[in-house]
Amino acid sequence: MIRRKKTIVIDLDSTIINTSKTIINLYNKINPDNKIEYIEDHNWNFEPMIRTKEELSELFKLFDSKHFYDEVIFKENALEVVHDLCEKYKVIICTKHNESRKPITSKFIKRMFPKAELKFVDNFSDKGKIECDVAIDDKPESLNSFNDTVLKICFGDYVWNKSWDGVKMVSWLEIKEFFNN
Repeated sequence: MIRRKKTIVIDLDSTIINTSKTIINLYNKINPDNKIEYIEDHNWNFEPMIRTKEELSELFKLFDSKHFYDEVIFKENALEVVHDLCEKYKVIICTKHNESRKPITSKFIKRMFPKAELKFVDNFSDKGKIECDVAIDDKPESLNSFNDTVLKICFGDYVWNKSWDGVKMVSWLEIKEFFNN
């Protein structure tokens, strides 16, 4: 009897990488005279760091920058733990990106996680269409899209996921310990 490896779907932004800190650092590098102070407790409109729609629009343009992944900031221990998971399980890194960002993200994932598969979705609820055993994501709407047979792990302690009442882990060391047990 052939047994398949369990499949883990892992979100990229705010789960594996600290997307908001990476984008703020890139903005500050490009705009040294108009720096934004990074505040960890923010929402996806980057409030309270960003105060106007114009500032937010300028910041969001950087997601498509070819330099976005040059100095990416990983969540603590994420790189090591995801590599370990790739050795034992089928890992699918799944993310919602605009078409313009997909090529740089594909190149980055191939370089950083050569044993992982990458899937792009058009909206967060499409993640639930991926067949898997475990889903790790920071967004409750993504986790809720998976069926009830999937173990759903909400990652991080963010403004947007404080209401999650299922399994929650706030560090990659917690995830490592969970899978080692």
